[in-house]
Amino acid sequence: MNNFQKMKYGLYFFTGVFCIVNLFLWWNLFTILLCIGGILLCAYSFVCFRQQQNILAKLPKPFQYVCRVCVTTFIVSFLLIETLVIINGVKKDDVKPDYIVVLGAAIKGDQPSKALRYRLEEAYDCYIQYPNVKIICSGGKASDKKYSEAEVMKKYLVKLGVSKKQILLEDNSFSTYENLRNSYALVDNKDASFLIVTNNFHAFRAKYIANKIGMKAYCSPSQKLYKGFTANYIREYFSVLKAVFLN
Repeated sequence: MNNFQKMKYGLYFFTGVFCIVNLFLWWNLFTILLCIGGILLCAYSFVCFRQQQNILAKLPKPFQYVCRVCVTTFIVSFLLIETLVIINGVKKDDVKPDYIVVLGAAIKGDQPSKALRYRLEEAYDCYIQYPNVKIICSGGKASDKKYSEAEVMKKYLVKLGVSKKQILLEDNSFSTYENLRNSYALVDNKDASFLIVTNNFHAFRAKYIANKIGMKAYCSPSQKLYKGFTANYIREYFSVLKAVFLN
């Protein structure tokens, strides 16, 4: 095994460890699946190191070729999409909008989760900058919840100091696509400009979907990080693919 191969399997191993660690930072179905993938990747690289050869080398050549194409495609697309996600997550559009759209996230009872709270605080900062703008709180009501995300969001913004008269509710959506489509439908002027407020890892996908459905969209992502944000960045790769090919 040459030095390049050692570096390759070493990278595989540490990538697997990174995937496993995310499970201890943020527990949900995605991080569980990510952890399983990490365990398999660690096991594969460990066995290759131990045997000093690629254990897949004995498989049929066509299968090896397909695997290489798939792995290369995944790596290139992952790096490209994650670069776009990171760049858009740190870029705030300096524009005076007609509407601010705050995208919903998880709630706990009648309180926003940390991710949603960061979005609302960012929306409030935008409201201070543009005090006459209308704010659309977008988020539906889960079957096991007493309140919709939109209701909780409005309550929190009013507590921060936003006038009730300037808040519109969109409480029938359960995805980013529905958030934006339904918010857009609330507005009579289809040429209006929208400033989308969300978390940094979510900004690229939200803006992409908004432009895709015809919105004149800009974005002001919250820069605050919270526990488990790395898993969100990884998940965005798959979410962006879904937005491109299925929405």
